[in-house]
Amino acid sequence: MMPETTPTPPPTPPIPISVVAAQAKRESDALNATVAIFQLDPRAREDLACYLRALDAAVEARDEEEQRYVFDSIRELFFPVGSGEPPADVSEWRAHAASTVQGRRAAEQLDEDDRRFLARYQDLKSKRGLETQQAVAAACGLSINTINAVETQRVKPQTRTLQRIAAGLGVSVEELLG
Repeated sequence: MMPETTPTPPPTPPIPISVVAAQAKRESDALNATVAIFQLDPRAREDLACYLRALDAAVEARDEEEQRYVFDSIRELFFPVGSGEPPADVSEWRAHAASTVQGRRAAEQLDEDDRRFLARYQDLKSKRGLETQQAVAAACGLSINTINAVETQRVKPQTRTLQRIAAGLGVSVEELLG
């Protein structure tokens, strides 16, 4: 009688390089995201945590508009307008605006709206006695990064940011926009 032998398992096929590369990219992306989060000021990290909770709720509710808003808000934390190359859609818009009379007028009007908003914001901030970006951030419940981006016009505040700024300055959004 022959002794029983355990069958040898077939050799494990090699892992395709595309799978290894994809895993390495995911690990690199995760590391880059971790570093970026670490570099945010504490208030911006609080904003990010709030945005992630809002994103979870929007995904659960299948509210695509809210998901897009939250995505854009998170993107602004890490990539404020003016922090590098503008997104392609902004570049395309600027190129189109520069190529037409109507586009140049629209761009001029937007620039004027920005100047008017900033002047109104600065006036309200002064009347409220908020002398620093930190004081404004605390009054509005926003990060210093967000307030700095608004004051240096690196971003155009989204509706919810405008609402928080207006509330922090003790006025309505309409009054803030002047």
